[in-house]
Amino acid sequence: MSRPIEVVSPKNPAVHRFRDVAAGDVPGETVVDGNLLVEDALAAGCELLAAAYSDRLLKARNGHDLKRRLEQRAEQVYSCSDDVLARMSSLTTHQG
Repeated sequence: MSRPIEVVSPKNPAVHRFRDVAAGDVPGETVVDGNLLVEDALAAGCELLAAAYSDRLLKARNGHDLKRRLEQRAEQVYSCSDDVLARMSSLTTHQG
């Protein structure tokens, strides 16, 4: 089980890594953005190298369960503020 690392700065290397992957700059890796797509990836048994979430996830339906499953399956988990997560996300409004 991966314990979340708190990311407080948008200059954190993890933020840059997520953005590089989302931009297609890292061959063989992709970003799955949004609770429903993350649920689908988990159900499909996809390998999760990293996961990031904000406290907004915990307010979503099944958010606590999704967080627990991410902590169990992802090699690394990042806990972020909404602002930092928005910098990582390719969505206009992240879902948590």
